[in-house]
Amino acid sequence: MLTALTGSAQMTMDVNTKKLGAPIQPTMYGIFFEDINYAADGGLYGELVKNRSFEFPQHLMGWQAFGRVEVKDDGPFERCPHA
Repeated sequence: MLTALTGSAQMTMDVNTKKLGAPIQPTMYGIFFEDINYAADGGLYGELVKNRSFEFPQHLMGWQAFGRVEVKDDGPFERCPHA
């Protein structure tokens, strides 16, 4: 039994280790991992960033620029020249 005090409220959680839950089939093996909010990769997927290649007619569409910012057309990739 676990008892926790949070402020003035008291909560109790009883865990019965002798009661069996749902059966697990012997053919089920491996691991399931749900990537919630893209947290597993530690970053953003490029598909979630609007105008990630700056190829829109307005190069900085979807971005909030501050300071001296410019989009150059001399990128290293032929199919995506803007950087």
